Amino acid sequence: MADSFKSVVGQLLTYCPFVPLPLVEIWVRDRWRQLCESRKWSFLRGKGYLVVPDVYSVGTASIATGSSTVTGAGTSWTVSMVGRQIKLGATIPVYTIAAVASTTSLTIEEVFLGTSISGATYQILQVYFTPPADFLSWLSVVNSKNWWRFHINYFTSEDIDRWDPQRTSTGMPYVVASAIYKDVVGSSALPLYEIWPWPVTNDMYPYLYWKRPPEFTDTYYIPSVVSGDVLVTGALADLAKWPGIEDRKNPMYSLSMVELYERKWLFQIGQCGRNDNEIYQTDLRYDHVPLYPFGAAYAQVHAMTEP
Repeated sequence: MADSFKSVVGQLLTYCPFVPLPLVEIWVRDRWRQLCESRKWSFLRGKGYLVVPDVYSVGTASIATGSSTVTGAGTSWTVSMVGRQIKLGATIPVYTIAAVASTTSLTIEEVFLGTSISGATYQILQVYFTPPADFLSWLSVVNSKNWWRFHINYFTSEDIDRWDPQRTSTGMPYVVASAIYKDVVGSSALPLYEIWPWPVTNDMYPYLYWKRPPEFTDTYYIPSVVSGDVLVTGALADLAKWPGIEDRKNPMYSLSMVELYERKWLFQIGQCGRNDNEIYQTDLRYDHVPLYPFGAAYAQVHAMTEP
């Protein structure tokens, strides 16, 4: 059975039962974070899909300067469009839809800054994506139709501003660019990513990503490739630095033992890493899949550069 937070803390307390419990828990959680950050573990890999709906442009839209309410004519807007983006007329920016009040009325997250529009064409599409809550960084994004990899971790929306300032390029996307952070009330800020060229037809793009290390709590069990003994060893190094309290000295207090425990801790992490390599594939980035080609002529015209 996998080790739990309570079992690791319990093992450590057998060495010195009167250590304050909150202090032991801090040591164990710190060592867990250090272990997770020591290498790219298989249990920190995740997968998902960028789901793109068909563009919607039925009817016309109207909005006044300084307003956040868009009024439609001949439209059939639905709540499923919340979170998508709307491009109004020939305006450069897109606005994220915050709410849909009816089939002919929706609210955007920011006030409209352009010239008032009446009865204009529009598009509702998905150009920004928020990854999972445990997202750390991209591993790969691929197009399952032609099996080409997207360009990731290179570009930002500012780069796309230079290549395509009016955002007139649509079709099959092949760039995932860092955009902005979106504040969420009562939660951490979430990163937004722009895919480009803007897709206009329904599709799904599978991706792999690195997860943020999970919090080591009573409900989380250590993955099988990692032994709880590793965390105990690391925490013992912390225990050996703790002299105890005024009326009770720590029998494990020994600065000379700290280095020994630290060395053993690193050795055990290495063993767990080898176990991880033997059990799981270490390269899941689709590196054998070619990158989507930009094309020399397009790159020259748009002065595109890649590290």
